[in-house]
Amino acid sequence: MVAVQNYHGNPAPPGKPVLTFQTGDVIELLRGDPDSPWWEGRLVQTRKSGYFPSSSVKPCPVDGRPPVGRPPSREIDYTAYPWFAGNMERQQTDNLLKSHPSGTYLIRERPAEAERFAISIKFNDEVKHIKVVEKDNWIHITEAKKFESLLELVEYYQCHSLKESFKQLDTTLKFPYKSRERATTRTSSRSPGNVCAQGYPTSRAKMLPVHQGQRVAAPIPERGPSQSICHRC
Repeated sequence: MVAVQNYHGNPAPPGKPVLTFQTGDVIELLRGDPDSPWWEGRLVQTRKSGYFPSSSVKPCPVDGRPPVGRPPSREIDYTAYPWFAGNMERQQTDNLLKSHPSGTYLIRERPAEAERFAISIKFNDEVKHIKVVEKDNWIHITEAKKFESLLELVEYYQCHSLKESFKQLDTTLKFPYKSRERATTRTSSRSPGNVCAQGYPTSRAKMLPVHQGQRVAAPIPERGPSQSICHRC
């Protein structure tokens, strides 16, 4: 059988263990009464067994593989995403992330390696690297949790800790590295000036009206030796 919808245990089978899965997961049917709303099965990917709604699965294709139709990850363009770094060597990644806060991450390509993608993440004082496996039209970092695309994998671990797969890596994917760099660039590129705390409408012909919150560049006039600034004016 193949799952046609996600099932995370709600509703739960009465008095029975739950088998959770995602759309596209392949399930070996152990017990399936056509008149029962609950069937028993085993998830092929993890070998876990339990009960699930009979309406959430359908017969698997003849060859036993999950349904196809989605493009492989290598055919999807990820360049617009703030976490995608393209082709980048491990040492270059270490140098890039070491100055960033813990939780900053990127996804890089490894064209010379068997596994095309890798997740690199700054965790505490170290940069960790995780191979992303593509196999049988699925993508994953652990056999226990598989996804249809790299994007789906990233979105999942933005909300769930990596310790599900790596016990010593208790962090989510928090900060895409491009977002941190853009924020720094915007801050450093702001022009200097004073912010007007109160609006002043003009009442004279040569006066410039300003509004509250508006940034104003205020040039300081040159002073001769005998000139000084009055701090009470």
